[in-house]
Parts: sequence; C-alpha cells; structure tokens
Amino acid sequence: MPRVRWLLLILLLCCSSAKANQPLVTNRCSNPNTNSNFLTNTAYCFLQNVTAGNTVVFGISATTTSGVPGTTTLSFAGSTETPTCPANSKADQIRSGSDDMTQLCYIVLASSHSTLIIKATVSGGSNPFFTSMAAREYQGLGSFDSGSAANANATLSLNVTTANASEIIYTYCSDSSVDLSSGSANVLGEQMTTAKGVGGGDWRGFAGYRIAGAASTYAMSCTTTTSLPAQEIVGFAFQQSSPPAVPSPVNIVQECSFSNSVGGSTNGSCSLSNTTAGNTIVISATMRGALTTADFSPQGTETPTCVAGTFGTHSYSGQTYSTTICYVVAASSHTAFLAGILAGPGPFVEELLVYEVSGLTSVDTGSAAFCAATTCNYTTLNSGEWTAFIAGDTFNTAGPTFQPGNSFLPVGWIKNDSSLDVGHALVGAKITSSSGSNTASYTLTGSATPVMATLSFGTSLSSVAKKKSYIM
Repeated sequence: MPRVRWLLLILLLCCSSAKANQPLVTNRCSNPNTNSNFLTNTAYCFLQNVTAGNTVVFGISATTTSGVPGTTTLSFAGSTETPTCPANSKADQIRSGSDDMTQLCYIVLASSHSTLIIKATVSGGSNPFFTSMAAREYQGLGSFDSGSAANANATLSLNVTTANASEIIYTYCSDSSVDLSSGSANVLGEQMTTAKGVGGGDWRGFAGYRIAGAASTYAMSCTTTTSLPAQEIVGFAFQQSSPPAVPSPVNIVQECSFSNSVGGSTNGSCSLSNTTAGNTIVISATMRGALTTADFSPQGTETPTCVAGTFGTHSYSGQTYSTTICYVVAASSHTAFLAGILAGPGPFVEELLVYEVSGLTSVDTGSAAFCAATTCNYTTLNSGEWTAFIAGDTFNTAGPTFQPGNSFLPVGWIKNDSSLDVGHALVGAKITSSSGSNTASYTLTGSATPVMATLSFGTSLSSVAKKKSYIM
C-alpha cells in the first residue's frame, strides 16, 4: 500500500499542470554573430540527447556587407540527418548593395543522437556572414503543412495559411534593430536570439509561434525599434500529434538570449513576450570584468534580485571574467518583459540568457555558488529542487563542444566571437534529487577561462512532506 500511495502522489504531481495543444521544447540553442568586424560565414547550433521522431525547427539570417550582391545559400553538415528548407520559407532581398536572407528549416529526426550539430555555411556575394541562428527540438509535432510556407521582405508582417485546425505556426524575423519582440498579442510563447555587432549594426533574430485554432489565414508579425530597411520574416506550420503534458513540476516557458562583443556596450538586454504573473524570471549573465552596478530595466514594480553567492570573478591572462544569476517572481503579466543588465563603467556583458520558468516556489539562497572551474559544488536545502547553472568559457577550437555533465540538460547555448577570444555561455538545468552537497559540471575541449555559478529553487517536489509510509 505505501508504494501505491507514492505512485499516486507522483501521478498527481506530474499531471496537475498539464496543458493541451502545446508541443514541448526539449532543447534550445541560440547563436548570433556578435562582431561584424570579424566576419564569419559559418554558424553552429548544437543540441544534446535529441530523440528519434522529434522535430528540430531552426531559423537563420545572413547578409553580405558590400560590393556585388549575390545569392546567399546554406549548406548543412555534421550528422546523417537531412534538413528540409521549403523554398517559400526563405526571404531574400537585394538592399543597398547587399543581399539579406532569412530562412526557416526543420529536421524530423531519423535517429537519436547524444549530440546533434547543425552547421550552416553562408556563401555568395561579397563578404557573406550570418547574423543570427536559433534551433529548438520539439516533441509532439505531426506532419508538415507544405502549403503553409511563406515569406516577406522589407516588412515584419506575414500571412500564414493553415490547412487544418490546431496547427502550430512558426515564424522567424530578422532585422538590424535595437530590439525585436512579439507583434501578436495571441502568440503563446516566444524565444529570441539577439546579436549585437560592432561596426555593422545591431542584428536581431526573433523566433515565435502560435496555435492556429482553425484552418484559416493568420497574420504573424514582429515588432522592431530603430529599424534599418533589412526587415524579413518567414513562417510555416505543422500539424500536432499528441502533444505531451507540460513538464511537472517545472517548465521553461521561453528564453531570451543576448551576446555582446569586445568594444561594444557595457550593457545587454533582450525581451520576453507575454509573460505570466506568478512565473519566475531567471536572469543569468557572464561578463568580462567585475560587475559594479546593475540596471534591470524593471517592468513597473518587477525588480530582480541578484543572489550574492552567484557572483564571483577570476583573472585569466590579465582578463577578468565573472558571472551572476538573478531572479524575480512576476507580480503581473506583461506583453513584453525587458530584461537588461548594466555591468558598469569598464566591464561589459558578454552573454545574457533569461528564462521564464513555471512551477518554482521559492529560491534556495544557500545553494548559490561560484567556481572558477568546469566543476562546481552546491548545496541544496531540500530534495527535488530545480537547479540552474550558467557557465562562461573561451576557446579557439572549431565547432561547438560545450556540454553539461552530472545529468544537467542544456537549456541554452550562445557564442560570442570577438577580437580577443571566442566566448561561449552555457545554461544547464535539472531537478536535483537529493538534498545536501551536489555537483554541476560541463566539458569543453580547449577550455581556457572557466567560470560558472549555480542557483536552486524550490518546487512542489521539494515542498512535499516526507512520511515514513512513502518510503519505497
């Protein structure tokens, strides 16, 4: 009987927050080109422990800088998987001697992979380089709606027509702009990757989705500020196939990521869309130099708290690197939540990764830790806490090899190309099953400047009282 009651408790916890008609994001990757003075025509995104039958949706934007315009193309390598890039889901425009391109593609995974590398090589024209890339692995997608693919140039508005009810529509927007955010109030969730370039402008990429209630034509859009005439938007739709329940007790609703470049601004910012009151906004950052001040551009009374134990500094070859993790439990819902951080005079933000997370009940300040290493010990007060770590490192080897260990799942990866080094940030998360001392870690070939921080939060699992009759 004790075993039965324990199983019933698990079922209650697992199913209490289920939400229908919502494909589940199981992997995230963002990769902007952060320094257009040091151009690169190759973009990588890597996903870890992908599952056969799931679908990877990814968008990429690229451009040429000057000279004779050409046709920008993509090539893919790194696995036996075959990406599909519908012709109508590519926007391509000649503008002021440049060729801008934005494309949305997908992969239906034929096999499971411990690491799936998506490599996109941009070619054609004069000095081609990519500006942003974002990939997501989804569980619960069905057949692709081949008639839904659409594109538009010199605008961030698009009509997508679905053939069936309850399809999910994806869009990818690109612009040289101060900010990109959702343009549709009924968009259910967003992910954004932001790239800040030196000399070539601030390139932004934005990926979003919505559920289409019926077979119809739907207006999709992004909102931009201080735009240049480089706007493009692409979209397509999938049918849904038995979308899984939202994970319990914790679900990452959406992500926003920003990457700065050497010589750029001391601040970083990006926007979450349609956030929900009661959810927790987790803000993690890696910096070059020591954090001196913080300005989070609060939404009304929403003022994040930075946990002191997550901040630390370490010097490598005369350069100082640091991390911090902050959070706020949202008192109100917001159509746009701007997460910004100002490192202060001198230092600057290398990478900023922000998450809206549901199911967190409290913050365990005693779990906060900083380590100048690829391994970091942290201590949780209770079992069943949700733990996240932010890791920053630099290396100059080709391709991404930045992966979490100790059963942490990668929930965000972003790269920063600069004149001094190649900075990378990785966020990993997991439910820490046992209280007491635990370990977070990552592996990186050629690790040169490791810094990492951890922070844990209470969940419904950690708040359940333990009774002797429930021991298995």
